[in-house]
Amino acid sequence: MKQCTKCKDLKDPSDFNLNKNTKDGLSSHCRDCFREYYQLNKENILEQKKQLKNDPVFRLLRRKYEQGRQKGIEGKMRSMLQAARRRAKEKNLDFNLTIKHMRSLYGSHCPITGRVLIWETHQGFSPDSPSLDRTDSNKGYVIGNVQIVSHRGNTWKNNMCLDDAMKVVRYLQSLQVPQK
Repeated sequence: MKQCTKCKDLKDPSDFNLNKNTKDGLSSHCRDCFREYYQLNKENILEQKKQLKNDPVFRLLRRKYEQGRQKGIEGKMRSMLQAARRRAKEKNLDFNLTIKHMRSLYGSHCPITGRVLIWETHQGFSPDSPSLDRTDSNKGYVIGNVQIVSHRGNTWKNNMCLDDAMKVVRYLQSLQVPQK
């Protein structure tokens, strides 16, 4: 249970919005208090948003953000690099990857599944989208310990040990109809 700092009621954590800047990851006010505040101040909030959109500093920052979000393979590599840096920091792992190294890892096919990697998805997630894999999970995101594979292949590798993989292979071989 968590206490709302505005209404002082004890509520379930699911009644609070997420806020990554707080210690517990939840907002200090419950959703009901936020809703009430918004209804009382709707005109002021909308006016502030309108002014912000016309602010030259905001527009400059927004343009820089959009330029940073490059499209295509280069953009995907940059976002993979940024996500890996964040995970390394969260898990206290070493990190020394660069965009230059990421470019050297580029491949058109997943080394695990053999399927074509879909670098540009226009409809969101694809099992064949590229994913950064640490070959030795005890090491960090460092040069020589990462490869680009598909999400599908990375999931297989993450959830399966060699014995499990061999069981799957034996099972699939047992399903094969003998060829004439």
